[in-house]
Amino acid sequence: SSEGDTDTCLSLLSNEVIFRQDPPGITIEGKNKYEAFLKQMAIWNHETSITSPLSAEDGKVTYSIRQSGDDFKIVGLDHMNATIEFTVREGKIYSILSKPDSEDWAKFIELTSGGIGIEIKLLEQGVRVEGFTPGSLAYEAGLRIGDVIIAVD
Repeated sequence: SSEGDTDTCLSLLSNEVIFRQDPPGITIEGKNKYEAFLKQMAIWNHETSITSPLSAEDGKVTYSIRQSGDDFKIVGLDHMNATIEFTVREGKIYSILSKPDSEDWAKFIELTSGGIGIEIKLLEQGVRVEGFTPGSLAYEAGLRIGDVIIAVD
């Protein structure tokens, strides 16, 4: 998918594929929803490199990756390492489990904790303000629901 060939990636999946990322506990069920997820990753210029040999045993394929993207750079990470496990049946991928490296995940949590008190939605051009926590600094500073943040100085 990093090369823009989403159709080939999707052809490998069963229609009932389940993607899980743990942490943070994300679950995506179904090929159509996973397709939307891949397109979102493309918007953020995600690039994935395989960093270990593939291991295949009892219908499971496991390998390690290094993933980078604009969303990681925004929070101050160059990349994140993870282990990926596919479950394969009848020639199709039925489940995908992504487990971020514990040290990389801890760094991600450290860099994204605190914040300015807003709920956001990722867009191609930045992040849109969707809501505020009570008494947030962002609201007091003049941000409003619907504003799109394209850079932080």
